[in-house]
Amino acid sequence: MKQIYLFIVMLVGLGLNAQVINFPDEAFKSKLLSANSWNHVAENAAGISVVIDINNDGEIQVSEALLIRKIDVYNGGYIQSIVGIEYFTNLTSLNCSYNGISTINVSNLLELKILNCNDNLALTSLNISGLSELEELNAYQCSLTSLNLNGLSSIKKINCNTNNLTTLDLSSLTNLIEVHCSNNILTSINTNGLSNLKFFYCGINQLTSFDFTNLTALEELNVSFNVNLTSINVTGMQTLKKLECNGCQLSSLTLIDLPNLFYLNCSNNLFQTLNLSSLTSLIILDCSFNQLISLEFGNLNGLENLNCSVNQLFNLNIENMINLSGLFCYGNVLEQLDLSPFQQLVNLSCSSNQLQSLDCSMLPNLQFLDCQENQLEFLNIKNGNSTGCNFYGNPTLEYLCVDEDKVTNLQILVLTSYQYSNMTNCLVGSYCSFTPGGNYYTIQGSQKFDSNLNGCDSNDAIFPNLNFNITDGFSSGNIIANTSGDYSIFVGQGTHTITPILENPTYFNISPSSLQLTFPETISPNNQNFCITPNGVHNDLEVVIIPLIPARPGFDATYKIIYKNKGNSTLSGSVVFNFEDDKMDILSSIPNYSLQSTNQLTYNYTNLSPFESREILITININSPMEITAVTIDDQLNFAADIYPFLGDEFLQDNNSSLKQIVVGSFDPNDKTCIEGNTVGTEMIGQYIHYIIRFENTGTFPAENIVVKDMIDLTKFDLSTLIPVSSSHSFVTRIASNGSVEFVFENIQLPFDDANNDGYIVFKIKTISGLYIGDILTNKANIYFDYNFPIETNMTSTTIQNLTITDFNFNDFVVLYPNPTDSILNFKIKNNIDISSINIYNSLGQLVLVTTNPKESINVSTLKTGMYFVKIVSNLGESNSQFLKE
Repeated sequence: MKQIYLFIVMLVGLGLNAQVINFPDEAFKSKLLSANSWNHVAENAAGISVVIDINNDGEIQVSEALLIRKIDVYNGGYIQSIVGIEYFTNLTSLNCSYNGISTINVSNLLELKILNCNDNLALTSLNISGLSELEELNAYQCSLTSLNLNGLSSIKKINCNTNNLTTLDLSSLTNLIEVHCSNNILTSINTNGLSNLKFFYCGINQLTSFDFTNLTALEELNVSFNVNLTSINVTGMQTLKKLECNGCQLSSLTLIDLPNLFYLNCSNNLFQTLNLSSLTSLIILDCSFNQLISLEFGNLNGLENLNCSVNQLFNLNIENMINLSGLFCYGNVLEQLDLSPFQQLVNLSCSSNQLQSLDCSMLPNLQFLDCQENQLEFLNIKNGNSTGCNFYGNPTLEYLCVDEDKVTNLQILVLTSYQYSNMTNCLVGSYCSFTPGGNYYTIQGSQKFDSNLNGCDSNDAIFPNLNFNITDGFSSGNIIANTSGDYSIFVGQGTHTITPILENPTYFNISPSSLQLTFPETISPNNQNFCITPNGVHNDLEVVIIPLIPARPGFDATYKIIYKNKGNSTLSGSVVFNFEDDKMDILSSIPNYSLQSTNQLTYNYTNLSPFESREILITININSPMEITAVTIDDQLNFAADIYPFLGDEFLQDNNSSLKQIVVGSFDPNDKTCIEGNTVGTEMIGQYIHYIIRFENTGTFPAENIVVKDMIDLTKFDLSTLIPVSSSHSFVTRIASNGSVEFVFENIQLPFDDANNDGYIVFKIKTISGLYIGDILTNKANIYFDYNFPIETNMTSTTIQNLTITDFNFNDFVVLYPNPTDSILNFKIKNNIDISSINIYNSLGQLVLVTTNPKESINVSTLKTGMYFVKIVSNLGESNSQFLKE
C-alpha cells in the first residue's frame, strides 16, 4: 500500500511540473516565447540570456518557468496583462515597463528583488505586499491611487513619480535609501523611522508643511513645486547636501546647522529676506524670483554659482565670493555692481537693473555677459577675452570700452545692428585703461646715464624717452618711456624680446643690449633697469621752435624754444632766436635773454648735461593791420633759432630751427601743424620733420585721461625714427607696426578753465629716402578726452619742392673757408667761372649783405652770430651754399 501512495505522489509532482501555464494575454505570451540566447527577454541564474520554451512546443510549462531568474518584456507590444507571471516563482527581476497593464499582482514572487513596471499608464492596482526580498521598485508614470508597501523589509529604492497617490506610508521601510514620489497629489507622507534615507524627492504634490529633521541620514531633498507648501523644517540636518524647495509658498526658511549643504534652490517663493551666513559649504545658490530686499551671505567664499534674479535687491554684498564662476542678478534694482573680486567669473547676467556703469576689465575668464536694459553710460569689457555680450536697451550708453582688436567689429555692430539702433551717442574705443584686458605680464624699470663709468646708481642722471621695441616673433611694436626715465611694458603669454633703441647708437653703449623673457615662467612684474654709458666723446646739440599759440593780427602769440644735448658730453654755449622785429614786439621771456639786438635775442647757457632739455618761453605781440608794418591774415612770419657751439657738433642740421608761421584770424584749439611749414626743400628728404598737436579741454570737468592718436603714413615716413620732442604733460608713447602712434596722457586732470586747459605734444620723424619733388606729406590726428568721441584735427599738408633753384653745383666751382668764420669769408675758384655778385641772407630769408664783382674774400664781421645763406650770381647762372658766423 505504501508503494502505491508513493507512486501517486510522484505522479502528482510530475503532473504539476508538466503543467502548461495559461497566459490570457497573447502579447505577453508571445514576448516570452521570443526569448532566445541574445535578446535578454529571459535570463537564468547565471545571468545568461536563454530560451524559456526549452522543448519548443510553443507553450511554457511550470518546470520551464522555474528556471528563469529575470524577465524583461519592456515595450512588449502593448501587453495588457501579465497573468501567468505568478508561476515564475524564482524570479529576482521583472521589467514590464512601457505596456498597457492595468493590474499587477506579484505578491507570490517571494524572491523578487527588482520590479520595473513604470510607464504603464493604465496601471491602477499593484500588489507587492510581503515581498521581503524586494530592493528596488520603479512604478512611475502610471495611474496608481494607492500603494501598499507593507512587508518590504529590504526595499532600498522606490520611484512612484507621476501617479495619483494622495498618501504614502514609508514608516516601516527601515532600509529605504532613496524615494521618488514627485508629481502626485500627496497631502501627507509618513517618514517615521527612515534612519537610512539619503535621497528624498517629493516635488509637485499638495504638501502644506513638512518636518524632515527625523531623516538623520538625508543628503538630498526635493520638495519643489508643492504650491501649497508654506513651511519646512530642515534645521540641524547634518548630512544634508542638496535642498530644492523652489516653486512653493515659503516666506521664511531657517538654514542653521547645515554644515554639508552645497546646493540650495529656493527660487519662486515669497522670501523677503534670507540669511545664508551659516552655510559655509554652499557652492550653488538659486534664490531667484522671490521678493528679496536683502540677502545675508556672511563669508560664503566657496560659492561658485549665484542666481538672485528677479527680486527687489538694490545692492549685493558678495565681495568675499572670490570663486564665483556664474552670477545671475538680472531683474533687480541694482545701481552698482563691483566685479573686481571675481577673477573666475565666466557667465554674468545683470540685465534689467539700474546700473549706470559696469567694469568687467578685471574678469579674464568672462565668456558671456548680458547687461541689456539698464541705464548704462559706461561699459568696460576690455578683458583680453572673446566675451559674448548683449548690451542693447541702454540708450544712454556713451562709451563702450573693448580690447583693441575688437574695436572695429563692435563699432560696426553699434552702427548697423537694429538692436543697437537707439545708441546714437555710443563711442566704442579702448582708452578706458592703459593696460591690456585680462591676464597680462609686466616688464618695468628705469634708465640711467652713467657718465663717470662707475656703474649706474641713484645719483646718475635719468635717460628720458628711451624707445623699446617689443616682439614675440610674430608681431612687434614700440613703447617709448616717459620723461622721468621710467617704463612699463605689458605683454601676454609667450616669449618676448625687448630691445632698447637709441637715436644715436654710436654715441653710447647700453646694458643689457636686449632682453628675452618668457611668461608665465618669469615672475611678473619683472624689474629690469638699463644702464647707458658714453662711447667716446660726441657733441650733438638740437634746437626746435614750437608755436604754442597761433599768430593773429594784434594778439599775443607764444613760442617755446626747446634745446637739448643729444651727445654724451656736457656743453655750454648760447641759443640765438631770430625774429622780424618790425612786425612784432617781445613782451616777455622766461628765462630772460642774455642779449637783445634788432631781430635777435641771445640766451647763454652753461653745463647742459647729456639728454638734458631746457626751455625758453617767449610771448610776442603781433602787429595789427593798423600799425606801420602791418600784419594781416595769411601773412608769413619768419622765425629761426640757432644753438652754439657749432664747432665739433656731429650733426649741424638740427643746430638750426626755422619756423614759417602763417598768420590766422581764428584757430581751432585742437589742431596739428607741421613746424617746417607747407613746403620743404629736397634737402629734407630722409631728414626729420617736426609736428605739433595741440589740444584743449573745452568741457565742464577736468579731463583725466587724454590720448592723441596719429596714423603715420608708412609710405612717406620711417616709423622707427619717431621721437617725442616736447609735451605739456607727462605721457607715454605706444607705437604699433601698422603705423598707429598713441601719445597717452594718463591721469593728468587737465583743467577746463581757459587759462589752464591747453596741452600739446611735439614729435619728430624722418621722411623716407625714396621721396621725390611733388610728394605731399599729409597727416591728421584724433584726440580722445576720457570717454568722449574723438576730436579730429585738421589735415596737415607739406609739399616737397625744389626751393633753392641752382644752375650748377656750388661745390664744383667754389670753396668757402673758413667755415665757420668770425670775420673774413674766403672763396676759392676751382673751375672757370665769372662771379658777378655774392648775396648773403640771414636765417629769416632777409638779404643782409651784397658784394658785386667780389675778389677772393668778403668781410662778414658786422654780421650777427648765426647761420647764413650765400647765393652766387655768375656767367653760369646761380647757385647756393651756407656758412656759419661765429
